[in-house]
Amino acid sequence: MTTILNAQLKAELEQVRDRLLSDQTRIVQTTIAQTEAQLDRTLQQINLLLGSSVQATEVTEGAKAETASQPKQLSSKLAITTKHAG
Repeated sequence: MTTILNAQLKAELEQVRDRLLSDQTRIVQTTIAQTEAQLDRTLQQINLLLGSSVQATEVTEGAKAETASQPKQLSSKLAITTKHAG
């Protein structure tokens, strides 16, 4: 298969691809962090209405900073402990 891309165009396309992949990763990480924060607030409100409390604790102090630098799984970022009023 012959290539129709010259070296300069190929290099430019590779740069664009790298930038887009980086942007995609950053957007996904930001969305996950914002979604987790909103879910935390919602759970706290629901538990207050139900007479119990939810405490969401970051697993690491730098978890929000790490969100911008590397992907994380939803389940590993927050530890959720529920206390029922008794």
